[in-house]
Amino acid sequence: MKHMTIADLLTHHGHKKPRWVDVDGRMLFSAPAATSGALALKPHTFHSGEDPVDSPDPGVARSLTAANLPWWSNPDDLEPHRAAMAAHFPGFTYFEPDEDRGPAWIGVLDSGRGRFRIGVVLRRDRGLPFVTVLNTKIGKNTRYGWTSPSHAYISGNPCIADQDDWNPDEDMVATAVAWTAHWLAAYTEWRITNRWPIEGFHPNVAA
Repeated sequence: MKHMTIADLLTHHGHKKPRWVDVDGRMLFSAPAATSGALALKPHTFHSGEDPVDSPDPGVARSLTAANLPWWSNPDDLEPHRAAMAAHFPGFTYFEPDEDRGPAWIGVLDSGRGRFRIGVVLRRDRGLPFVTVLNTKIGKNTRYGWTSPSHAYISGNPCIADQDDWNPDEDMVATAVAWTAHWLAAYTEWRITNRWPIEGFHPNVAA
């Protein structure tokens, strides 16, 4: 098992080879042991623009919609998210939902070039979870002043995927954490080289 930077990946493995995220948030580009807890990275595309807005009633909250309760009020719907996080990112702490936000996890991802404390919050409409970096402002000082990366929302939060990349019937919050780890690997590369090295991950399934 070998840790590599995104630049190493592009040089030695190409854009479309399989990759995984280990329990610390580092990218792996060779197959990990089945018992390692590493999570296979799913396809996604980095984006930018306006921050997503949570819909109060998506009409997809299953049987609880009629009672005007959020989908996570059903333990059977929330438990797969909690189990996936415990299996793949056990260092994250879970926070129960409250009136202002959905279920949330906070933990540290190590890009190999920095440690980032992130928060991930599930949405009422079951869309792509909200992700924020808690311990640093995203961007860097340049001769033109403070510059944000091209793949961040207007708020400065990382734009880890397109909304359509997220499948609420299949993807877990751990999927979003893995996408965030990939985003942070690209972000730390950008901070050093001023070049965003990869637009996301779309593996060649025939490879």
